[in-house]
Amino acid sequence: MVEVTVTERTREHGRRIRELREGRGIGKGRLLDALGFGSSQSYDLYERGISVIRLDRLEDWADAFGMGVLDFINVVVLGAPDPIPALRLRVIDALGPEAERRTPEYIDEVTLRLSQQDEDVREDALRELYADKHAGVPSSC
Repeated sequence: MVEVTVTERTREHGRRIRELREGRGIGKGRLLDALGFGSSQSYDLYERGISVIRLDRLEDWADAFGMGVLDFINVVVLGAPDPIPALRLRVIDALGPEAERRTPEYIDEVTLRLSQQDEDVREDALRELYADKHAGVPSSC
C-alpha cells in the first residue's frame, strides 16, 4: 500500500480547487471577494496546497463555487468529477432547439441553479424543461 503524506494530500486538494475554479470559469477576484481574502497571495496558498480549508469555512467555500457542501467535498477532497459539465449538457439537451437561441450565460445560470437543488428536484425540473421544449416535436428529431 502506498502511503500518502499530508503534504501530498493537501497539494492534491489545492490542485483540485484550481481545476474546479478554472473549469467553472471563476476568476480569482470573484473568489477573493466571496471568501473575504485581502490578497490573492492568501488565496494562492490554498491552490498550492499549503493552506487547508477549515471546517467552519467549508460552507463559505462551497457557496463561492456555487455548490453544495457535499458536492464540494466530493470534488476537492475525494476527487470526484465536477458535476456541472455533465449537468450543463443535460440542460442543453432538455432545451432542445431553444438552446441555440439562448446565450451561454443563460445556460450557465440554469445549470448553476439546478446544481444547487437536491437530486429529485433537479431531475423533475429537467423533465419539465424537456417536456416544455419538446412538446409537439416528433421523438425522431
